[in-house]
Amino acid sequence: MIKKIFSGIFAALTVFTSLVGLAGCSEGVPEETASAGTAETVTDPYRTDREIRKDYESITISGEHDVRILFINAGSADSILVEADGQYFLIDTGLGSSVPKVSAALEYMGAEKVDKLFLTHSHGDHIGGLPMLSEMWSIGDCYTAAISGEMGKIQTAIKGASLEQTILEPGQVVELSEGLYFEVLGPIRFNPMDENDNSLVLRMTVNGKTVLFAADMQHDEEKTLMRAGFDLRCDVLKVGNHGNKDATSTAFIEETSPDYAVITTDRKVDGNSAHKSICNGLAAVGAEVLITDEYDLGVLCAIAHDGTITMENAVWGHVS
Repeated sequence: MIKKIFSGIFAALTVFTSLVGLAGCSEGVPEETASAGTAETVTDPYRTDREIRKDYESITISGEHDVRILFINAGSADSILVEADGQYFLIDTGLGSSVPKVSAALEYMGAEKVDKLFLTHSHGDHIGGLPMLSEMWSIGDCYTAAISGEMGKIQTAIKGASLEQTILEPGQVVELSEGLYFEVLGPIRFNPMDENDNSLVLRMTVNGKTVLFAADMQHDEEKTLMRAGFDLRCDVLKVGNHGNKDATSTAFIEETSPDYAVITTDRKVDGNSAHKSICNGLAAVGAEVLITDEYDLGVLCAIAHDGTITMENAVWGHVS
């Protein structure tokens, strides 16, 4: 009798131990893995290549527009203000230390608010000024690329500024005014090695002239755009990554063949920027190279209705 009781207890303990063991093995394992028996890879949607949409092929670029572009002398940083038909579009905010210049640029151009803000990628010299700028100026829509290795950093900055994020896919367009658009060219492929090659690249064609805003795009992203078959010819090129030699390849210079090339930098801070090889390469295709640290508030580009392009020094403290 006693032997039977011990046998029953032993059997119960065996079952209990087996159940505990199974529970311990499944703890911390994703539910689908425990049930299916195979691990599933969770893909970060911002770290994946994108298909090129065809939106840009269906737009009609038309009309005469009042357009000025101020490539702001934001130090060793990027911030570009586009005025189009009385609206104001800001590409990047620069560093926190850039904000006085960015704010002065908005005043200089007669802005009362930023209608749309475009953040090209996660680096501080492009989005670091957002917290301070958002306290000083009303900002409307906020756009980012669909690809980033550090999207959380971008989203934290956007949320801190109480803005809503709109994600742009390659091939999409953003209407600035009737018949005037920003066309999204890149990024197309996710680059896990360098966030610069995940830059939002925009093209604007106005009054018969084309401006290409290359952000911090380097050789790898340049190749993806050239292979995608985009027409990269432009009249004004915002040179990628401050004119460092890891961007703006000879092939890209020949493909774009700009009349004007603007480099945003402070060479006293970044001695590798506005590199001689890049400046020489641009000059070789006939481009006039303008560097923001040689200007007061920045390089002011105006594109007249007849397509005439003028480049001037914007003077801080003056009202345009």
